[in-house]
Amino acid sequence: MIPAFAVVGHPNKGKSSIVSTVAQNDSISISAASGTTQDVQRLDVAVGDSRYFLYDTPGFQRPTRVLAWLAAHAETAEQRAEAVRRFINDSDCQREFPEEVKLLTPSMEGAAILYIVDGSRPYGADYEAEMEILRWTGQASMALINPIESEAHVDEWKQALTQYFKIVRVFNAMQADFEKLLAILEAFSHIREEWCDAINSLVQDYRRDRGRQGREAVGLMSELLIRLCSYQVSQKALSQEQAKQLRPALEAKYFNDMRGLAHDYHEALKSLYYYHAFHTEIEELPLQDNLFDTEQWAAWGLNRRPIFNG
Repeated sequence: MIPAFAVVGHPNKGKSSIVSTVAQNDSISISAASGTTQDVQRLDVAVGDSRYFLYDTPGFQRPTRVLAWLAAHAETAEQRAEAVRRFINDSDCQREFPEEVKLLTPSMEGAAILYIVDGSRPYGADYEAEMEILRWTGQASMALINPIESEAHVDEWKQALTQYFKIVRVFNAMQADFEKLLAILEAFSHIREEWCDAINSLVQDYRRDRGRQGREAVGLMSELLIRLCSYQVSQKALSQEQAKQLRPALEAKYFNDMRGLAHDYHEALKSLYYYHAFHTEIEELPLQDNLFDTEQWAAWGLNRRPIFNG
């Protein structure tokens, strides 16, 4: 069985950012505009021999009205999941509540739920309709508090979310480290026992892949240093006067070529860690002279001992 996770929540709370971070794929569209995700996007994430599905979904738009519809179609708890199925298959609901139908469909097809909230914004009772609807699906679920701007309201969110979810974690999509990602995946192996073996294999494959990335990154950086330290440009001069005239052009070419090498390896490192849409610029250090000029070493925090010990 292939694990599947539906990322759901209120509009503009960082759902797509969470998907991008969990999938280790920055090519997923992320925007500050509310309601950017209009349709369900399924990502097939492959890591080594393991794979899982991630669903990026639209945000809740009319949760109070949807919950009222569900309540009118289920008298007791055992009827709730069936009421949600009736809701997503009802043609009138599909026209009136298209976002809710889309976001609930993956869960009713077996996906576990990752409910995302913004810890920098205050908790409000209007979120309770969303959480109650998700509880009605009967699916395994976890809440992630994504502190987009600050952690000002994280504690109040924790108090509320623990009333609806067995597992509540703070997960900053822009700062979360690799181990926090694995911890989220491992948590689901405890609340969806049938996924235990698949998730354990997935975590092992993630660790192997991260080890491979580290080894290849060291290789790239070593290769870059060797090329930078051994690179030369030259042009034959017939006299000292001609050599002086050629020197500025040769120096310009030398440093331009060095910057080109650094840029190429920088791009290779980004590709190695799956940063396909992460645009960066390499700024030049404000050093006018040669690095091997001892007068410049202080700017690097170096002296003769660490230079030669290295």
